[in-house]
Amino acid sequence: MTADGNAPAFPDAPRYPPVDDYGFLGDGIAAALVSRAGSIDWACLRRIDAGSVFGRILDWETAGFCRFAPTAQADVSRSYIGHTMILETTYRTADGAVRLLDFLALNDDGYPQGRLVRIAEGLEGEVELGIVVSARYDYGQLRPWIRSHGAGTYTLIGGDDGLIVWSDVELAIVKREDLVGTTVLRPGERRHLSLDQRLPHTLDPEPTEVPDAQDLDAGIESTIAGWKKIHEVVDVTPELRRSALVLRALCNADTGAIAAAATTSIPEVIGGESNWDYRYSWIRDSWLTGRALADLGDVDCANRFRRFVERTAAGQVDELQIAFGVGGEHDLNERTLNHLEGWRGSKPVRIRNAAAKQVQLDVY
Repeated sequence: MTADGNAPAFPDAPRYPPVDDYGFLGDGIAAALVSRAGSIDWACLRRIDAGSVFGRILDWETAGFCRFAPTAQADVSRSYIGHTMILETTYRTADGAVRLLDFLALNDDGYPQGRLVRIAEGLEGEVELGIVVSARYDYGQLRPWIRSHGAGTYTLIGGDDGLIVWSDVELAIVKREDLVGTTVLRPGERRHLSLDQRLPHTLDPEPTEVPDAQDLDAGIESTIAGWKKIHEVVDVTPELRRSALVLRALCNADTGAIAAAATTSIPEVIGGESNWDYRYSWIRDSWLTGRALADLGDVDCANRFRRFVERTAAGQVDELQIAFGVGGEHDLNERTLNHLEGWRGSKPVRIRNAAAKQVQLDVY
C-alpha cells in the first residue's frame, strides 16, 4: 500500500480519452472497457445492460474506475492474444517493462465464469505498479460497503450488486470506499487482481469459493480454450475473425439475445443530446449480426437468437417490438441520469430506450 494510505501517484492522463483509446472485454454476459492507461472506465458485470460497476467514461469524478498500471510514465503497446478477447498491454518505463493481461474469464467450454481478471507480469528491470479499485454501483449512485475477509479477500456490497475482490498485492481500504495498493514487479514475477460478480446475499456473512493466483493463471488457459471452442467452426481471415469475436462477445450466453452495443450515452456529436442507450437486442441489427456470424460458420449464435425472438415475442408476431432487453424484457422505459455529466460533458445520460415502442416495419 502507499505510505500515506492514499491512492498511488499515477502519471497524468487525459480526462475522457478518445473512445478508440479503449480495449473491449466481453464474455457473452458482461462487458468492460480498458483504457491505454490501464483503467477500466466502464464495466457492467451482472449483465451488459445492467447498472455499471465502473462508469468513469460517463462521469470522470464520481462514477468509478479500476486502475492497474505503472506509477511512472510508460510507452504503451497492446493487442489481443490470438483468437481471444484477452487484452495484452505492454508498458515500458525508464526502469523496465511489464505485461498486463485483462480478460473476462471463460470455462473450457466457453461459458462465462463471472470473473474479471487482471494479471501483471514483469518482463524487464523493476516496475512499480499501482492498484485502485473504486467501484460505484448503479451508474455512480452508490458507494459499496467494503469488508476485509483476510488473505487478500474483500467483498464490496451495495444494492443488488456484489463483488469479491482478491489480490496478492497488499491493499488498503481508503475512506471506506476504495481499495488501493502498490507493488514492484521484476522479471518473471506476477501479481493478480480479480473481481468476481456475485449476488450480495451470497456474500453475507462470508464469501465462498474465493480464487487464488493459481486459479487466475489457470483462467488464462481456460479462457483461450473457451474462445477456441466458440470459434472452432469459423474459418476466415484474421481481420474477419476479430470482428466475429467482438460480435460473438455481444451474444448473450444464456438467452441468445444479441446486444447492439456495450455502452450507453456515447454521443453522436460531442456536447450534443443524441446520447442513446443501445445495450439491448434490436431485432433488425441482431438479425444482421446473426446472419453474418452464420455466414462465417457460427450457426449456433444465429439459431439461439432465433429462439430468443420466438420466446420473447411469446410466439406471436403481434408481440414483436423493435428492441428487447437482453433477458427478454419488453419494458425499456427511458430514464435520464441527471447526476452524471456525460462523456466530455455530453448530456443527458440515458438508460433504456423509448424507441423500443416505435413502429419500424423492418423489424418483420
